[in-house]
Amino acid sequence: GMSATQTATQKWSQQDKSFGPGWTDHYWRTQALGSRDYVIKALHSFPWQTLVELGCNAGPMLARVKAEFPEAELGGIECNEVAVKAAQKQGLNVVVNDLMTWLPSCPPSEWDVILTHYTLAYISPEDLPAVLWRMAQVGKIALVLAEPMVAPGEPECLTYGYPEWRHNYQRILGTLGIKSEVSDLPREERLNRLLIAHL
Repeated sequence: GMSATQTATQKWSQQDKSFGPGWTDHYWRTQALGSRDYVIKALHSFPWQTLVELGCNAGPMLARVKAEFPEAELGGIECNEVAVKAAQKQGLNVVVNDLMTWLPSCPPSEWDVILTHYTLAYISPEDLPAVLWRMAQVGKIALVLAEPMVAPGEPECLTYGYPEWRHNYQRILGTLGIKSEVSDLPREERLNRLLIAHL
C-alpha cells in the first residue's frame, strides 16, 4: 500500500475539481499573510543568492521573495500541475515534481536556501527524518521552515485528517546534528512557528 506521505501527495496533486474554479487565484492572493512577512524578515538575516521552495503551490511565497530580492535566483517545486501552470503564468520558475522524488535527484549544496511554507506538515513522521536530512544535503546555507510545529516536549501529532502532522522539527534536526532556532508566527489556522537552521 501507499505510505501516508504518498497518500497526501497523491490527493494534493489531483486537487482541482473539488476546490472549484479559480482556487489557484485564491492561493495567489494569500501573499499578504503575516507569516510570509516573517519569512522575508528571516531571509534578510543572512546572505544568500539562490533559493528553492518545496511545495510552492501557485507561487505566492516565491512572488514575495522575488519582489524583495530581485537579484536572487529562485526556483519552486510543486506536485499539482494546475498550481504549477498558475505560478509559471506569473513568471515564476516552478516545475512539476514532488519533494520525495525531487530531493534524492538533487546534487549536494545545489541551493543556498531551502524554504517550506506549510508543506512538511504533509510528510509523515516515518518519512520526515530522511526528508530533512536530504534537505540539509541539498541546502548550502540554511533551511527556513514555516510549518505547524509542536512545542518542545510535545509529541508529534496528527492535526488534521488530510493527513497532516504537527512535527517537532527542532528535535529531529538535532538528532541529525543540525542546530536551529524556532520563533512564533502570528497564528494562521495551524501554521504557528518558523524555524531557521544554518547548515
